[in-house]
Amino acid sequence: MPQAIEAMRAAFGALGRGEVTMPQRLATPIDEHDATHLTMPCHVGGDDPFLCLKVVTFFPENAKRGEPTVRAVIVVSDPATGAPVALMDGEHVTAVRTGAVSGLATEYLSRKTSKTLGVFGTGEIAYWQVAAVCAVRPVQRVLVGARDVEKGERFCSRVSSDFGVECTFEPSPRLIAPECDVICLATTSREPVLLGKDVMPWTHVNGVGSFRADMHETDLGFVENARVVVDLSSAARVGAGELIQAAGAGVFDWGGAIELSQ
Repeated sequence: MPQAIEAMRAAFGALGRGEVTMPQRLATPIDEHDATHLTMPCHVGGDDPFLCLKVVTFFPENAKRGEPTVRAVIVVSDPATGAPVALMDGEHVTAVRTGAVSGLATEYLSRKTSKTLGVFGTGEIAYWQVAAVCAVRPVQRVLVGARDVEKGERFCSRVSSDFGVECTFEPSPRLIAPECDVICLATTSREPVLLGKDVMPWTHVNGVGSFRADMHETDLGFVENARVVVDLSSAARVGAGELIQAAGAGVFDWGGAIELSQ
């Protein structure tokens, strides 16, 4: 994870220097399954160029069949000739990369003394959020909020074993928020799982689950009172559901959002 965070630091540095060509992510809805097909191309120039394409599918109904809801592949091409050089698994890379960006944001934006981490969600994305925050802050306790008791307890056991921290599961997720220095939201909820009134001042929140306009992990009150930092403003305007909805309600102005590369 520390290496992944450094890779993200370099990537956002390249983005800030204008060395990245990254067209807006194309989202194709599959309405009959409430699913989404995502296509993400990217070219990075500079001293270490690369060219790649990631394809991700999100099929929420798969959970009922015990299958992954997210599947992904990455195609890597030679940036000098265009020749394909690798076909890679994208699920693990996506989870680790998402965690690494949260780790970078947590390093820059949270209090250095942050010791209590709250996590909403129990999937692979949530696991790598824990890994990332533990890599940049002296985490001593992890509080996990999820409605599924079996998944929550299994997740806590894994976290405790892998990171050597105390981990507690709470089936009523909102109850953990007031105790946390850092919170990671890793759900695909369409209803707020975190309310602004439950969050203490100076708490740092990483929201990574919402990627469609109809999703939101926080309520309007949270967005209204938060200092908002996004990975890329153009992407957030079409994919960050809580921000899109807050802007539509008139409680958030896109002009106030800061990009992480800044």
